[in-house]
Amino acid sequence: MSVENVSAVVMPETTVGNIPFLASLDQGVPIILVKDNPTKYDITPERLQIETQGRKIYRVNSYMEAAGLLLALRNGIAVESITRPLPQIEPIFL
Repeated sequence: MSVENVSAVVMPETTVGNIPFLASLDQGVPIILVKDNPTKYDITPERLQIETQGRKIYRVNSYMEAAGLLLALRNGIAVESITRPLPQIEPIFL
């Protein structure tokens, strides 16, 4: 198994900073952090001062939502197009 076989890494939001998380950041593998699975570690990207803007780090509420996000990523669906609220469309007048 190699990084080419990994489409994303799914983990609890409070367990970042481990080898899979850091390797995924380094290799550009999408990371899905699940909020509804708290752990005793309480190690978040913010706590480690890891900048999440511009990286492929997604936060979801549940593992079911993570499964939907995995399907979207695998099928090339832009995450921005399925995230609510959708940005307002400006009308074009011809």
